[in-house]
Amino acid sequence: MVTVEVISQQDKPPRKIYSITDPGREILSKWVGRSSTSGMSLRAFLMRLILVGNLSHADLVAHLERRRTQVAAHLEQAAGFRGGNDDVGERLTLKYGLAMANAELVWLDSTLMQLSHHSQASVG
Repeated sequence: MVTVEVISQQDKPPRKIYSITDPGREILSKWVGRSSTSGMSLRAFLMRLILVGNLSHADLVAHLERRRTQVAAHLEQAAGFRGGNDDVGERLTLKYGLAMANAELVWLDSTLMQLSHHSQASVG
């Protein structure tokens, strides 16, 4: 799935450069696409995001759109939560979750818009 090139260096350990192969890129694309819209953790999303440089533009956009759907659903659910408002910790936790979800949606929308402009510029 990857190749490694070992480069000798004077007075240093050898440097290793890893490159993904075409079969590796295909498996990576399937793995990113396998993410579900309900239940992908932030960690799993970020791991896939780190590796998107090896994916097509369409796979990247699809990955971000799936995350946007997930975060928007989470935000809607959290906004409708009516717990015991007397618990300070509960209120603070809910406000934190809402703020983080809103911030992530702003980032996702901005990023998707930039990718849309980049795609249109590539086509034109």
